[in-house]
Amino acid sequence: MNTPSKIASAVLIALMASSSIGFVSTAFAEAGMAPTYATQKELLKMSEEAATAVKDAHAARLAIFNVDPAMAKIQLEKAVDSLTKAEATLSDKLIPDTTIADGKPMYLPFDTNMALAETYTVTPEVRVVLDKATGLFKTGTSKEAIDVLREAGVEVKISAAMLPWESSMMHLKEAGKLIGESKYYEANVALKSFEDGVVVRTFDIEGIPAQGPAK
Repeated sequence: MNTPSKIASAVLIALMASSSIGFVSTAFAEAGMAPTYATQKELLKMSEEAATAVKDAHAARLAIFNVDPAMAKIQLEKAVDSLTKAEATLSDKLIPDTTIADGKPMYLPFDTNMALAETYTVTPEVRVVLDKATGLFKTGTSKEAIDVLREAGVEVKISAAMLPWESSMMHLKEAGKLIGESKYYEANVALKSFEDGVVVRTFDIEGIPAQGPAK
């Protein structure tokens, strides 16, 4: 699994190869609108265990399609195990539903991406900033890299794929129970519900949601 700094670095390198970047759609970070939720300065911390669970759950579905219930059971057990391990750092990584007021921590980020906002032109001055930020990302100092972009006024959008924690574990456990009962169609439906539960939200650089308990 790529770390946030590796992902961000790779994206910035790609951005620097172009003079402009296409529009990134978002309903959660309109320019000039202050976030209505608690934010943090650093990039979101990803859950590698959640990413592994998503991969293994999909492998379980493929095994069901291939009429291989034994493999489906193995992959599903791996998915449940990975998501269970994610509980160890859960309190530090959950973010709230930012579309509602006073949303409680419920989403677990497992993948992220970055892009320049709208048709942002990469001028020579901006290219210098991107160069500096890329170097910081490569050394693992992502907070400093984000600060460089923020202070220079570079409009960056950050997208995160996330699992709704409670329902995700529920769907995996339900699928495991159904496979144990040889109800493979129903197990596939439960796994589809798990995959359909993944949400992608996009935030601007000033609207990265705070992770963990409310400060």
